Amino acid sequence: MKRQIYDNLIMWKKRPDRKPLIIEGARQVGKTYIVEEFGKNEFEKYAYFNFDSNEPLIRVFDEDLNVDRILTSLSAMIGFKIDEKTLIFFDEIQECGKAVTALKYFCENKRKFYVIAAGSLLGLSYSDGTGFPVGKVDFLKMYPMSFREYLLSEDQDLLVELIENKDYKTIKQVKNKFENYFKTYCFIGGMPEVVDNYIKRRDFNEVTLVQKNILKSYDLDFSKHAKNGKLERIRMVWNAIPQELAKE
Repeated sequence: MKRQIYDNLIMWKKRPDRKPLIIEGARQVGKTYIVEEFGKNEFEKYAYFNFDSNEPLIRVFDEDLNVDRILTSLSAMIGFKIDEKTLIFFDEIQECGKAVTALKYFCENKRKFYVIAAGSLLGLSYSDGTGFPVGKVDFLKMYPMSFREYLLSEDQDLLVELIENKDYKTIKQVKNKFENYFKTYCFIGGMPEVVDNYIKRRDFNEVTLVQKNILKSYDLDFSKHAKNGKLERIRMVWNAIPQELAKE
């Protein structure tokens, strides 16, 4: 799928003063997918590390935050030498507070290395006392797919071109086409898995099932991270969102 954030990643790569990049965003908006595409298309080598339930990887950062030692350990884990032509991707980095702190030392000591981290809950405070690398990282926010990105997924590049060129005269002439696509987009939303499912199957019942599964996964994720006594209140707020949005 074509995502606009890909162009932002290209710009980050070309910047001479770039820092390690943190991509923030909700679960399942496509963070892992887009970085993998970026790594495979734009770099000679791509090193992927996922901290979710990965104790051996977490232990790499438990010993100390010496970047040379960390790179040696990561190279041994991935099976090839990580160098300045490699994109290093730390996924679900919020699961390891010391890895977040280590980004500071990548910035200070290994600035030429390309490092991207992604996480959906980076706003959490870490209980192990590690510090956030303030001023030592770049940020990029990722959202669900926009209407423009949905049109590109439907191979409607010409419609996107009309929007970008602000060709309102032609847009008015194909108004019904735009309206039909927009109504569909409003129903299926912008979560990449849902959009992909609809494009492949054209079945709104299937779309609803995928949407419900995503909502369920969000609900289950609350219990993983919410502190004692807050889970039920979080779920009350979560379940009240549709009702609140329905109000005038």
